Amino acid sequence: MRRLAIAMLIYTATAQAEQTIHLVTPVDQQQAIGKAQAQLIKTLFELSQIPYTLSYRPARRAELELQEQKFDGDAGRSAEFGLRYPKLIRVEPSYFPLYFYAISYEQHIRQWSDLYGLDVAYPRGIVTVELQLGGRANLNPNDSISACIRMVKARRVQVCVLNSGTPVDHEFHSATPALKKDEFARMGTHIWLDPKHQAVAKKLSRALEKMQKDGSLARFQQQITKLE
Repeated sequence: MRRLAIAMLIYTATAQAEQTIHLVTPVDQQQAIGKAQAQLIKTLFELSQIPYTLSYRPARRAELELQEQKFDGDAGRSAEFGLRYPKLIRVEPSYFPLYFYAISYEQHIRQWSDLYGLDVAYPRGIVTVELQLGGRANLNPNDSISACIRMVKARRVQVCVLNSGTPVDHEFHSATPALKKDEFARMGTHIWLDPKHQAVAKKLSRALEKMQKDGSLARFQQQITKLE
């Protein structure tokens, strides 16, 4: 009986460990937007009674580690992420808006098509840029927001494209007084899960819908500010 009890405890502990959902996010949790996102995710998973972890990785690394199945899902990608990874489950509804910005000296960017034919830099891993502009603009991926802005300053490119999930730094704050910052697009951000987590996706969707109805989702969204 004692052996059976021990075996049951081991089985229960293993089952509970397997139920934990391990999420990655390209939204830096040291930034205001990342802190607000982390609190929203915490509330959502507690409401759904699902154990989870949330880890930050730079956008491209997050994407690669998700492909390698080191994580069960990504907590912060736009609706277009599914065009690249159609097998992933997109949890509805969107839980916060992602804003896109064009940093330049004199360009007037009001929509994606305004970037066609231009030399465009962007931090590596912003999938939407590649999907929207691939074959339509001369794309220059780089490893940081600083490198992106420096390319504009040196006039090696005409525009640096960022989004509100990009970790801002000193280079951004020091550059923006001299450069234009045009907000030109907005997309919903979703939680994306591995196909094996269909049941989890349904629970999260129900919880998000409940948060929409009681107004708590809107309150969280107000904390998730634009790129400043």
